[in-house]
Amino acid sequence: MKDIVIYFTYGLTSEDELLELFRRMKKIGVSAVELGVPFSDPVADGPIIQEASIRALKNGGSLKKAIEFAKKYKDKLELPIYLMGYINSFYSYGLSGFIEDAKAAGIAGAIIPDLPIEEFAGFRKEAEKRNFALPVIISPLSSEKRIKMLAKAATGFIYLVPRMGTTGTHTDDFSAAKEMIKKINSPLPVYVGFGIHNAASLRSVMRIADGAIIGSAFIKRYLDSGRIDEPINWLREVAGN
Repeated sequence: MKDIVIYFTYGLTSEDELLELFRRMKKIGVSAVELGVPFSDPVADGPIIQEASIRALKNGGSLKKAIEFAKKYKDKLELPIYLMGYINSFYSYGLSGFIEDAKAAGIAGAIIPDLPIEEFAGFRKEAEKRNFALPVIISPLSSEKRIKMLAKAATGFIYLVPRMGTTGTHTDDFSAAKEMIKKINSPLPVYVGFGIHNAASLRSVMRIADGAIIGSAFIKRYLDSGRIDEPINWLREVAGN
């Protein structure tokens, strides 16, 4: 079975409910969770995840609290956590201290969309000391030279974006992603995210990639209902579980 990774914003719901969400996702067959760090200006995200960030910030969500959550429940969280957020949050925390604290909390790695590849080497050196993964995002605008550079720099997995734009826009054509996977040519698993919104789009991704990352479509069900039952039931239906 290929991997399904779910994105969910930390602070969007209570820690007890988030813990229950992890438990139910594990039961469905989710492989890992991207725990989003809420940010005031999430430039790569569409209106759904922007709204999730706004609500999470109002609830007091932060990078520090996300790490504290992972540490508090690391013996109960049966799914690997990859924190996903913008570089300012990590700079404010302190990069070296962040990696140390996140690793101690049992967090597997971090995805930082706006971390320039030119600054990646120093961060990676600190991460490698602690076996802390730093997946990279590869987009359709990446040249073949840059694709190779990014793929070489990545650890953990590669996050492939099949189209330009922000999160939350539906996609049914993953032909470009198929061609990009050939160019990536990496031993790391390649997960495709952005645009997966139903069972058909999930199946399309699973035919070409090692796994799928689902964010906006999942979070939308929570925002609309305020209950974890809705996104879980949707995911169960989409994943065929």
